[in-house]
Amino acid sequence: MDMSAIVRPARAERNPHPVLRYSVALASVAVALVIRLALHPSIPGTLPFATFFVAVAVSAAFGGRGPAILAMVSGYLIGQYFFIPPTHQFALEKFSGPNLASIGLYAFVALTIIFLSHLLRHAKRQAEGSLLQAREEERALEQEVSRRQRAEEALREKEWQLRAAVDGAQLGTWVWDAHAGTVIGNDAMYQMLEIPKDAKDPMEIGRSRLEAEDLEELRRRLAEGLKNRRMELGFRVHVPVGGTRWLRFVGEVMEEGQRTPRLAGVATDVSKQKEVEVALQGAVENLAEANMVLEERVKDCTNHLR
Repeated sequence: MDMSAIVRPARAERNPHPVLRYSVALASVAVALVIRLALHPSIPGTLPFATFFVAVAVSAAFGGRGPAILAMVSGYLIGQYFFIPPTHQFALEKFSGPNLASIGLYAFVALTIIFLSHLLRHAKRQAEGSLLQAREEERALEQEVSRRQRAEEALREKEWQLRAAVDGAQLGTWVWDAHAGTVIGNDAMYQMLEIPKDAKDPMEIGRSRLEAEDLEELRRRLAEGLKNRRMELGFRVHVPVGGTRWLRFVGEVMEEGQRTPRLAGVATDVSKQKEVEVALQGAVENLAEANMVLEERVKDCTNHLR
């Protein structure tokens, strides 16, 4: 399943247009005034701002601090004008006694509503931002997982191709660990040296297949290969069934990050090429010898004619 179709980035929060936000604040105050006028006979005069708290809360939730402050101030002016005696006028005598306590309580509760609403809106924005970041990170993680899966599939395909090429060419592969002093080979390597798969000490059997001078040369070349980062050597092996064979080792240093580097490479049976080289060398020597005999006979014939 494609998770990118499910996980989509959260849309950034868009506040309504300022005209709409402040219009909602004024409308909330107007509705609160209508309700307060309707309830005026049953609400004591000590609660002139009772319905305006709702207007402040609605304005703060919809429009934020600015519209909420507008609703608070408008509610105060309207409540003072209509519901604090003497009504329908603004007088200094309204700021005394119980009226002052009502005004102070209104301001305190309204400001508390605005402050808490601001905190809630801020927390909501933070939560939405965290959700957006988490979704982006999840999408990036899914892309990374998908990329690694593709890389692993490509690596497995290349490994399969390499194994097929090695098997098809009947190449022996080997890895020499200088620290452990061990050589690990594949089945083709064991077949070249005619080492049984269940041999208890294949290393010793392999060493016994080499001439003493070839074994010493192989050790020297391996040690040099660690320094030069590459080695190449051809040598003879004597196996019970195949007789004498010629093998060619080519290797390079692998895994540089490890404390003890290792040499890894391939081994090929070059016995047929060696036979051709020997036959060619013999033919060259025979040709040279026949040439010398022919020259001698030509000289004898020339001397006889004289």
